[in-house]
Amino acid sequence: MKQLFKAGILFLLMLPIAGYAHNIKIPKDIKELKLTKMTENVYVVHGMQSMPNKINKGFISNSGIVISKEGVV
Repeated sequence: MKQLFKAGILFLLMLPIAGYAHNIKIPKDIKELKLTKMTENVYVVHGMQSMPNKINKGFISNSGIVISKEGVV
C-alpha cells in the first residue's frame, strides 16, 4: 500500500511536466543527451526519437528523477 501511495505521488508530481513536452529539443545524437531541470525537484533526460541502433545505443525513452525529502526516485 505504501509503494502504491508513493507511485501515486510520483505520478502527480510528473503531471506538470506534460505541458513542457512540446518545447523539448529531441537529441539527434547520444552526445546531446543531458539532464534537464523541469521543476525544483524534477529532472529528466529526454531520449532520442528513433528505433534502437548503434548510434543511440537503445536510449529511446525518457528517464527522470524526483528528489524528495526521503531520497531520490
